[in-house]
Amino acid sequence: MRENGRKVLAVVLSSAFIMSAAGCSFLDKSSDEILDAAEPYAKNLASCNISKLVKSTVDDLKDDQDTWEERLDFSEGELYTADAATALNAIASTISYEIDEESVEADGKKGKGSIDVTFSIADYEAVLEDESVSKVEDFVDAVEDSKPKEIEITLEFEKDDDSWLCSNYEEVFDSLYAFTEEEYTFRIPVSEFLEGVNWYGCDWELGDGYYTNTPFIDVDLDLDWSADGLDYEGIYYTVEYGGSEIYTGEDTYIGALYAYYDGAPVDDESGYLAAGIYTVTFYDVDNSVIWTGNATVYVEADPTPTPSPAPTPSDSGDSGIIIPGMIYYEAEAGTTFGDAIDQSASGWVDSDGNSVTTGIFYAADGEIAFDLYTSEDFGALEYRFLYCPEMVATEDQIDDLGFAMISSEETDNGYVYHFVLSGDDVINGYYVLGIYNPDITGEVGIMAFAGVY
Repeated sequence: MRENGRKVLAVVLSSAFIMSAAGCSFLDKSSDEILDAAEPYAKNLASCNISKLVKSTVDDLKDDQDTWEERLDFSEGELYTADAATALNAIASTISYEIDEESVEADGKKGKGSIDVTFSIADYEAVLEDESVSKVEDFVDAVEDSKPKEIEITLEFEKDDDSWLCSNYEEVFDSLYAFTEEEYTFRIPVSEFLEGVNWYGCDWELGDGYYTNTPFIDVDLDLDWSADGLDYEGIYYTVEYGGSEIYTGEDTYIGALYAYYDGAPVDDESGYLAAGIYTVTFYDVDNSVIWTGNATVYVEADPTPTPSPAPTPSDSGDSGIIIPGMIYYEAEAGTTFGDAIDQSASGWVDSDGNSVTTGIFYAADGEIAFDLYTSEDFGALEYRFLYCPEMVATEDQIDDLGFAMISSEETDNGYVYHFVLSGDDVINGYYVLGIYNPDITGEVGIMAFAGVY
């Protein structure tokens, strides 16, 4: 009987020892508490909800709260363009998560714990590398269809009073929200906006792409300027002649080659561009071809000048091209003024009176001049010079240098009017000389175009 009592006592003592040794871990609810904290935290991470994450994160996050709220606010503003905001929203909407409950570790005594979470997100990097995606709408579709990638994250927690707060938020945010650091720019190929091309200064009789005795060739892309998404910044063109590339023009849709350009072939006798075939090719920023075509140039001896019309700066504000050397005679034959103009003799001249058929002058010379020869004396003619720093002129770019009056000088065969611009007004850029018909007030008789370099 005494022996049985000893056995019972031993069992009781053994149980008491075991309970005493395991008491803390048996009663520690930290693992369950971390599981309870991890679920809403992962959910708020997936929804990019910083305001709620702040409440479940150590106090350090409060110092960065404004920065992260702006970064995870996927709307157009100072940080993101409209396209970038759309792309980021699409990516963020694909985030999901799964908590590995078996990975939880907790030490209530030390107030430390952790748990592993696997986040899933669209493989946005692969979509960004897809060269066929050029529109943000295509990007969104590709993100929705992409195979997701996984991001393994360990959430670490610290106990603060009765709450478990995430303590490694910087590491977690940088990993999960790495997609906000990418550049989201979408550019539709310029070729999709191409409606054709416009040739300028061509031989009237031969047609587009053909030139006779010319100081330049010019073919411009005709783009749909009203379409959304058009961006021609960064495009360029090349000119090939005789099997070699002789010129490259950057950031422009105007494909011009002038005789004074470096590398331009020039006919030794006439000073015009050399005869032959010139291939003009426009390239997009990815070096894909937007358009390519040929200009054929002829050089003839002793040519008879034929005035060619040229676009003029528009009073409506639409753009026009200022092409040096071009002369536009608006005064028609059959009118007193038109019949009196000697078009073959009139034109740009240098300070020595020599013809400048190209309309190209140099700022160092400090003067540009135009001689108008007439068979009649019309007394004082009114004229004005306009200036524009760019070849493509718009109304708000044009500087009116003012009106002036000039009288004729008698010659052996009639009269000449010598229109001169000199001094500080002669700087690099493009000029239009307007000479006004004395018979009809305000009507332009002549438009002459010059460039100063």
